[in-house]
Amino acid sequence: MSLIKQGRLLVCIFMFMAGQLVALGNKPVIFRSGKAEIKFVDHLHHEFYWWPNTLLSYPVVFEENVASEALMLTDQKSGKQLPFQLTGLEKTPDGKTKAVLNLIAEIPSGGSFDLVLKKGNQQDFDKIRVEQKEKEMVIQTNLLTVWLPVSQDKPSDVVPGPVLGIAMSGKSRMGSSTFNAGGKKLQRLDSRIVSDGPLFAEAEVKYLFTDGATYQANIRCVKGYEFIELKEKINGFSAGVKTFWEMGWTGFSPTHRQAPNHPYGAPKDTPGFKRYDWEKVGQNMLDSHHGITYAGDDGKIPFEVGIYGNWPAERTVPSSVFWDEKSMQ
Repeated sequence: MSLIKQGRLLVCIFMFMAGQLVALGNKPVIFRSGKAEIKFVDHLHHEFYWWPNTLLSYPVVFEENVASEALMLTDQKSGKQLPFQLTGLEKTPDGKTKAVLNLIAEIPSGGSFDLVLKKGNQQDFDKIRVEQKEKEMVIQTNLLTVWLPVSQDKPSDVVPGPVLGIAMSGKSRMGSSTFNAGGKKLQRLDSRIVSDGPLFAEAEVKYLFTDGATYQANIRCVKGYEFIELKEKINGFSAGVKTFWEMGWTGFSPTHRQAPNHPYGAPKDTPGFKRYDWEKVGQNMLDSHHGITYAGDDGKIPFEVGIYGNWPAERTVPSSVFWDEKSMQ
């Protein structure tokens, strides 16, 4: 269950938490004799399958003691150091240390990477900027600025949502957010940064209610991503009770929309954004694999966000993006 109210989401929502490829398998990467190697090869060699810069996460077991600041990640092809983040550091019963190694990589069709995590002098990479203000927390990546609530011992009658606003860096702030607890009374709101580094900053916003119910949102802002990642933990909310948080489109007047099969058809030879005839927000005559279809005049968007969608899906789609060509965000 998600407490996001559909239909009023800001800019874009990826219900499958788009962007993070978690490379978690049964066998973690083993760090021994001063190093751990990470290799990946694309065997498909298909022009339609390639990875843009993507956050990858590998479980690592350290068989020897080593401080995280005494490690460096190197591309063995170029010899260059790469930024990385270690999260979830934890001692195992046998005295070893396990963690998650986070890195960002891209792979062209048929490409590969060959990386090594080893002891050495770590290059100083700029961290994602996090600023604690009196009433808000601000996270700023190279592409996005995100506003979050700070901890509150005495919440007001209007409970803020976990994401207060968002903007492309350097652009005007968009959005407003409220939390509707369905009659529950908020006892406390706790907000903290659980991880920050050169790749991402992750905030945890937790709502504690007087009846013991809790709602927790983890918001991750990743370098190079034009969206945020959201993970939810919900406990003590009964099914059928109207409970949600919503974001209003304040400061945002979208002119165009995009979703899988919206627009329909293959791209044109023109490079850039002009390779598609993008759907306008109010457009009701749509191209599809059935031909031209009529979406109606009630003003509703002709698709809704769902958990998954198959390739010809038109009505229920796994992602949606809205764009304002006037503000260019």
